[in-house]
Amino acid sequence: MSNEKKSSFKKACQEVCSNYINDNINDSEYEKQISNSRVVELSKISCNKKNDLYHIPFKDTISFKRFWGNFQYNIRNNNREEIIKVLKMPVHSIHFVQFKYSYDCDTLKYAKNVDIYSDFDIDENNINEYYDFMFCETLKKMLLQTSTDRIFKEGIRYKNSSELIFLFFPKKYFKVNCPNDHNLKFVFSKCPKGWQIEIDGI
Repeated sequence: MSNEKKSSFKKACQEVCSNYINDNINDSEYEKQISNSRVVELSKISCNKKNDLYHIPFKDTISFKRFWGNFQYNIRNNNREEIIKVLKMPVHSIHFVQFKYSYDCDTLKYAKNVDIYSDFDIDENNINEYYDFMFCETLKKMLLQTSTDRIFKEGIRYKNSSELIFLFFPKKYFKVNCPNDHNLKFVFSKCPKGWQIEIDGI
């Protein structure tokens, strides 16, 4: 990575969390951790104190690998009830509208769906009705192509927390012919009953 790009990255992150960047991190580590899209994403994540965000060891790799393997199995076999059990509710439906627009490029359909879904939440009472809207075939394919190793490598991790964030950018999985850069954000966290997923977006 050039010094200019490294400087731009540091400036973007320091606007949110000053002194979070360790000047001793070498170029190869920057390359592995940061893409242009993730620079934007990191700059939007708030920090309550210095050094909140780092590329740190992930403590619960075994239980998470088991969880993600089961999740993919249930996606592949359309076990809806098992998928719903691990989702944190409510989910803002507009995130899925934005996600689909990032690869289908249909502006008219997007504008129409924004009017319909902008203030609509999916919860325990209606998720069965909107399950296919959430888990479209494109998202299912992306989920099944995502290994735990990829999540650990590319995910955003918080110090002293089991929480892990992974951003699903369609353009990282297949060719996208439109400039939209929306993604679905999966926030994984561990609770007493096991792992759960909060779905967000940008």
